[in-house]
Amino acid sequence: MKTYNIMLVSVTGILLSCLATTQAALSITNGDFQAQPASGNSNAVTSWFESSTTFNFADYVLNDSSVGGDTALLFESSGGFIYQSLGTLDMTDIAAGSFKISGTAVKRAGRAYADDVTIEAFSGTFASAADGTPLTGVSSLGSFVIDNSVFAGIPQGTFAESAFSSSAFDVSSLSAGTEIWLRIGSNKGVGGSIAPGVDDLSVALIPEPTVPTLLGVFGIMFFLNRRRK
Repeated sequence: MKTYNIMLVSVTGILLSCLATTQAALSITNGDFQAQPASGNSNAVTSWFESSTTFNFADYVLNDSSVGGDTALLFESSGGFIYQSLGTLDMTDIAAGSFKISGTAVKRAGRAYADDVTIEAFSGTFASAADGTPLTGVSSLGSFVIDNSVFAGIPQGTFAESAFSSSAFDVSSLSAGTEIWLRIGSNKGVGGSIAPGVDDLSVALIPEPTVPTLLGVFGIMFFLNRRRK
């Protein structure tokens, strides 16, 4: 019985350690775009590097009734993008293997259903991050397109939103200390009354299958231990 108890303690420790990997060291700053003026338009997107800080509708934050009385990031002319560093990987991130981005796709009232928005992740060092400067010289971890066709058929004057969760961005082969970048851009073409948007962005790790496996092992050992008693 003593051997079983020792094994139970060991497996419990490993299980708790693996469950902890669901908490990402990576994080998004101002992913809800609340760090903006109380109402109206803002051409500056706080905590993000932008394609343009001139109010030309390339990328901007809006807070009014047309976006549900909350703040949202919108793209309303071609070439708009924003990006930021999510931080550097630690061993917890690498052990988990991958991460995902979740959030809300937004259709602004007064606009036709939105074009798609692309979310991309990158790894590497980029020392030239600045407004108006594209993210270059880093390695792509993949991209995910928010399919805004979910808004097709919704009247132009109606605000709508839809939750999304990206596919996995694999970091299992990277080293601790590697910097991760997130870029969000619009597929918006020139012209037309279309304003794709996003809101409530967050990042989370996707745990490896070792967690449910360990749960199963723990359950079997607990059952066997009770039988021995």
